[in-house]
Amino acid sequence: MHHHRSCFLRSFSCQSMPIYLARLSLAIVLLVSGLSFGTSRLYAQSAWEFNPYRVQLVIAVSPALPDPDLLEQAIERQVLEQGELMFRATWQSQVMLASPALEAELAESPADITRDRLKELLPEYAKFDKLMLIHAARSKSLDGTIDLRVGEFDVRSELWLGKFFRPSLERSLVPYAAVDGVVRAFTPMMRIERVDGNKLAGRARAGGLVTNDIQPAAITDQAVLRPVVRRNDRKGEPMKGGIQSVPWSLIRTTSRTGAQLTGELISGFRYAIPVKGGQRTERLAFVVKPQAPVTDLVLQSRGTNPQPLVGYGVYLRSETGEDATLIGVSDWRGAVRLPASLGIQVLLVKSGQQLLARLPLVPGQESELVASLPDDTPRLEAEGVVVSFQSRIMDLVAQRELAAARFRKRLAEGKIDEAQVLLDQFRELDSGENLQRAIDQQSQRISSTDKATQARIDKLFTTARGLVPQFVKSDTASILAQELAKRKAGGAAAPTAPQPAPAAPVAPTQPAAAPVPASSPGSGTPADPFTGPPAPPTSPAAGS
Repeated sequence: MHHHRSCFLRSFSCQSMPIYLARLSLAIVLLVSGLSFGTSRLYAQSAWEFNPYRVQLVIAVSPALPDPDLLEQAIERQVLEQGELMFRATWQSQVMLASPALEAELAESPADITRDRLKELLPEYAKFDKLMLIHAARSKSLDGTIDLRVGEFDVRSELWLGKFFRPSLERSLVPYAAVDGVVRAFTPMMRIERVDGNKLAGRARAGGLVTNDIQPAAITDQAVLRPVVRRNDRKGEPMKGGIQSVPWSLIRTTSRTGAQLTGELISGFRYAIPVKGGQRTERLAFVVKPQAPVTDLVLQSRGTNPQPLVGYGVYLRSETGEDATLIGVSDWRGAVRLPASLGIQVLLVKSGQQLLARLPLVPGQESELVASLPDDTPRLEAEGVVVSFQSRIMDLVAQRELAAARFRKRLAEGKIDEAQVLLDQFRELDSGENLQRAIDQQSQRISSTDKATQARIDKLFTTARGLVPQFVKSDTASILAQELAKRKAGGAAAPTAPQPAPAAPVAPTQPAAAPVPASSPGSGTPADPFTGPPAPPTSPAAGS
């Protein structure tokens, strides 16, 4: 017994111990990795919520202004002092003076400065979340006043988002206007973490540092945001063409708990935002701050040579979605002007009765928004052709009904020769085969390069083709000819004489029935399943 016990212990210690230790080590590794993974996720969330925005303030003053250095210092001092009071812990700012090259480009067209150009002009570009470029220059009114522009470039989305312009300022007011411009141009952002249909949830950047709703970094209830999707490579850099501002899509926040936000997606597309995100796919959203007094909605055709779409109706959909009100028709530029307003408006673009687009927007968010839509001109032409064919089919049906009614009236009256003439006239009427060929020719002539428009055109012509066999029966002439042949045969037959039966008398055979007037009850030719029963003589359609 002792021998077996010692063998068992030796076996456990020599063989089982390494396996036991390996399993224990694996469990510890998994536990630690799980804890570290959960900790990293929590840290990432807390880092997003409690990390302030890193903002680079770039001040550019035109050298054409008197004492530009003094104005730069006044702007810097005012922006830093007031910025700390208004933003508090939600941002960390750093000020630098623009180089002459950057100042020249800001004076020319700041919105045209690309990401690559900013990297050249601002070497520490990637260290920040946002760039605030403040530019002061001589007013175009040439009255000694100053024009001030403030623009926000968001580094993650690589988009110019916030804009501010204040013309004709007195020099002493420029520093204060610069503070106002920074506040108005600053656009808070959220990270979208969950998408479920048109419902979504996310977290506000620096949301854990916001103490009240008047802070510029706060995202309040019923705020409107524009979604942006950024796809990164393994190094975290955006892929080529990987940053996309989701077109014609907006988010309205519905609730807020600390930094956590829920919202409703309003989009002209069914799947506007990817359902799954991650480190390689960032789903962001930025607050929309309308600055323009009006927005020109410009409708143009798709393709390499876009053309203005003239005469298209733009309707404002009601909040219930049950009806829509016409607010304008596109002019010669394809434009409809919309005055600035708060909140999301859903516009419907129609060509005739055809709905072409559903465009959510905030009037005033941009001075001009361009919507590229399929050119509906080919569909309208096809619609006109189909309507013409429908009228042609209706006229032909009426002619055939009238001719068939006259034919049957003559047949019922025993006027065989006149019925034959009417049958020949019926055969000379247009046929369904001719109509089908004409429809096919038009369908080959009218086409569109846009798949959706071509599908609508095909549907119109398919409907038109279906009307021909439905109303223009190809065998009606044959049916009328058979009726004429039967009547001719019936009229030529002589009465049959009584035949005696071999054993007992047999009742005489009934003579052939004479033609009965069509106006008599229960008489006349059986009803035609295609053209209906024969009309009585008193009917206007049956007159000769």
